[in-house]
Amino acid sequence: MAKKLPKDNIITFTFEGFAPYTIDCNNFAPEIRQQAEWHGFSQKLGDSYSSCKTERERHSAFLECLDSLEARNWNRGAGNAGGASDLSLAISRVKGIPIEKATAVVKGLNEEQLKTLGKNELIKAEVAKIRSERATARASQSNAQDLDSILGL
Repeated sequence: MAKKLPKDNIITFTFEGFAPYTIDCNNFAPEIRQQAEWHGFSQKLGDSYSSCKTERERHSAFLECLDSLEARNWNRGAGNAGGASDLSLAISRVKGIPIEKATAVVKGLNEEQLKTLGKNELIKAEVAKIRSERATARASQSNAQDLDSILGL
């Protein structure tokens, strides 16, 4: 399985059975680094709402991610069930409450409460469903012709 290991502006790509490949991002031209930065932000913010079903959920998830980035927190909610956005969305769906209220609840929880909540079977199941929806959304956007060329069809 391929893995990316970023550290200190250097990314090491590893592929089972092959020598690792290390890239120093500082070696790229400034315009390429800028484009990569824009792509990263666009991807991160776009992913934040990809599994949401309503425009209200999408808007809330986007704002939550944006707030997190502006607070210098790339991995918001690390260590709980799928990150704060997925957790908030799962609570919203399971409890039938607005996403804004669920997000406020999550933000008010301490680390121990987040871990306990992340172990709840109802929440775990809903987070799994959210992740599945996100994967399905990505798959529906993939190019079937690319798959055909990979498979030689």
